[in-house]
Amino acid sequence: MLSEVQVLELAKTLVSIRSDGSPEWETGILHWLEEFFQDKPVKMVFIDTGLEDGRDNLLILPRTIQGITREKKAGFKGEGLLFCGHMDVVHPGDLDTWHSDPFKPWIGNGDDGKEILHGRGTSDMKGALAAFIVSFLSYIDAINEATKQDRVIGLLFTVDEEVGLRGADAFASSSHARLFDKAILGEPTRMIPVRGHKGVLFERIKVSGRAAHGSVPDQGISAIKIAMDFYHHLEKAHEEGVTCHSHPLLGDPTLNLGVFRGGTAPNVVPDECTLEIDRRITKGENVEDVRQGFRDMVDAMHLPDGAMIKEECINSRPPYYLDDDEPFLSFIESLLGPATIMNGYTEAGCYFNDGGISTIILGPGSIDQAHVANEHVAIAQLDKAVDVYSSLIRSYLGD
Repeated sequence: MLSEVQVLELAKTLVSIRSDGSPEWETGILHWLEEFFQDKPVKMVFIDTGLEDGRDNLLILPRTIQGITREKKAGFKGEGLLFCGHMDVVHPGDLDTWHSDPFKPWIGNGDDGKEILHGRGTSDMKGALAAFIVSFLSYIDAINEATKQDRVIGLLFTVDEEVGLRGADAFASSSHARLFDKAILGEPTRMIPVRGHKGVLFERIKVSGRAAHGSVPDQGISAIKIAMDFYHHLEKAHEEGVTCHSHPLLGDPTLNLGVFRGGTAPNVVPDECTLEIDRRITKGENVEDVRQGFRDMVDAMHLPDGAMIKEECINSRPPYYLDDDEPFLSFIESLLGPATIMNGYTEAGCYFNDGGISTIILGPGSIDQAHVANEHVAIAQLDKAVDVYSSLIRSYLGD
């Protein structure tokens, strides 16, 4: 097996390759991975995402996969195991808030005295990518042999997770997704398995009124007042109905007014106002039904002549949740203990809902370190990730 030092060095290398959109996104790390795997006994597949500048997903398969994929029919669904994660990271923000260059990783000591690796992406999620690679290559000969019996293990490196999930969407809808029915997503969970999270509906409400001078407000129609009235009714309806949709693990649906934009000056009756609302969706709810609730509330508004209100869906994703009878969940819990849930939305929703792949989120580091200055991951967590991923590979291979 590759040594623990190698996972640390590999993580440092990946962190040092910028993929935060300043100016490049994932192309630098994609080229590095292509060169790194060039002399390995694997097959590299680049999956088009429709994004510009060569921002493709990279799927790493055993070299022996070439002998079986030609025989697959359209309705085929394999039983492969996929380790997946995204290559992009968020921008580091104000560099003055960092102790050092975020793309020149450095080792320090945590509050517990243990060594930690600092740098943008150490926790979210290049540390996990490094652990995936080390674990996979440690058993590559056995993986290639098992592939001859249709037991496929692969690595997936995606793009655009931090912006639009277009990399995950592209893979979930591709023919390559049919090779896999189970996956590990390396988002930071402190190596505690996660089985689900809520879905999301981002709504935009645009209100049009009529401008007038602030000294004669009765001659205008305040778009802000209408928007405030709309949200008041929306919030009240949400509070009255939230307990009807509560889930024992995912919890209650949530509602957040994230953007309230309107008005130009205190002496002008505002003729435009925009609300952007984040509605989190729990298991048992239907995205379209929730959106219809927004439409119904818009239609129920009593507007003065000349005013208008429009509803627009910015983005929507159903919840992701593995039920108790899910075989892969039972397998993971037998090895690692009970799985939990998390906040936020991840690529797991794409793989599970659109790709039919039972996905467990399991990665080194803490989600509390994602997107913050001086991001870090405990080196012991990287070592543990290699041990756990290697154990999963051995179990899958039947060793």
